[in-house]
Amino acid sequence: MAEDQNRTLQDKFMLRFPDGMREQIKIAAERNGRSMNAEIVTRLENSLVGSQSNSSLDAIATAFANRMIAATHPLSENDRNKFYDSYEEAKQTEARAIRRFMDVASELLEKMHISRKKS
Repeated sequence: MAEDQNRTLQDKFMLRFPDGMREQIKIAAERNGRSMNAEIVTRLENSLVGSQSNSSLDAIATAFANRMIAATHPLSENDRNKFYDSYEEAKQTEARAIRRFMDVASELLEKMHISRKKS
């Protein structure tokens, strides 16, 4: 029990947010049906998986965002949020798919390693 409690304390990390970010995280967490902690962890996981390679989704989103910036008739805040929410959902789906793929690949690599030891 003491070991579990000690591990929990080691896993905690204090963090200072820039002004307004805590509220943004709170709103995003509520919108996604998660706690603030789960929202932060999910976003960190997505950024770590996403940093391994740029996806075509990122390229499409960047191109669209650049068009939004250059538009002569800018989108409403509601429409911009719709775009960002949709992108965030797609990134989460992509990150989950990549994690599943990596799990399968790791499992298969482990099987290959085990079979080499036997031969």
